[in-house]
Amino acid sequence: MQYILLSLLMMALPHLSFAEQQTPPWLQPEVLKAAGAMQLTQEQLPQFHAAITNFEDNLVVATNRLLRQNNVADLERKLKSVTNRQFKKLDKQVGTFLSEAQQPQYLVYRDKLKSRLVKSTNTRGRSSSNSLYDTAKTLGQTSGTHH
Repeated sequence: MQYILLSLLMMALPHLSFAEQQTPPWLQPEVLKAAGAMQLTQEQLPQFHAAITNFEDNLVVATNRLLRQNNVADLERKLKSVTNRQFKKLDKQVGTFLSEAQQPQYLVYRDKLKSRLVKSTNTRGRSSSNSLYDTAKTLGQTSGTHH
């Protein structure tokens, strides 16, 4: 079951590239373990895949929209706000197909994913980035210096 979920998550993220030696937040072992603990049915797997794909796509679009505003003041707070909005949308979407018994495990999954995203956001001084947030911060800082 975890291998199926891992392959679905890998397919959901083809538009992002990461440093070779670093694992993105959604592929961290504790996040994958939490995803496997949801015990999704065969019918739920494609729905979960679609929800995660939608979440990632919307997060990229919202982050890009934020960066196009050319207002990099308090960028980290704004990125967290964008992320929280996308997680709320994900919660609503998965709530339509997860059973009541699966909800607590989904919340564990979501919290672990969010924690890994925040950790990768708060990591400073890396030579390479594995986070959408790190990339957004870099782009925001670069775009702010060109004006």
